[in-house]
Amino acid sequence: VHTVSNHVPLHLPASAHPIVHRVLNLCDVPRARQSKFQFCSSCQFAKSHKLPFVLSDSQSMKPFELIHTDVWGASLVASIPGVRYFLLFINDFSRFTWMYLLKTKDEAYPIFLKFKAMVET
Repeated sequence: VHTVSNHVPLHLPASAHPIVHRVLNLCDVPRARQSKFQFCSSCQFAKSHKLPFVLSDSQSMKPFELIHTDVWGASLVASIPGVRYFLLFINDFSRFTWMYLLKTKDEAYPIFLKFKAMVET
């Protein structure tokens, strides 16, 4: 003999995810009344829309004519070796991408100088 519980943990209705409410309603599972939906920050972020980037009119005609670069970070959590940033170089012509891992943001300039020397040779 198997017993099936229709008890729903309180954190499910409290999370107010629409899919949870739909499932509970479909299964006729009693739940606490909720007057307003309160979406979690992950759901709000996932449902948001970004404006599109404006397409550039310029296009490089040969490798290394135009390089896009960006430093990303600081990550809230460091990796095991302590990396919290990364530096990107993207060749506009080929879209080839170089990524360098950085522990601190001040490591970006020496890496840029090495990258520049590599491109110029």
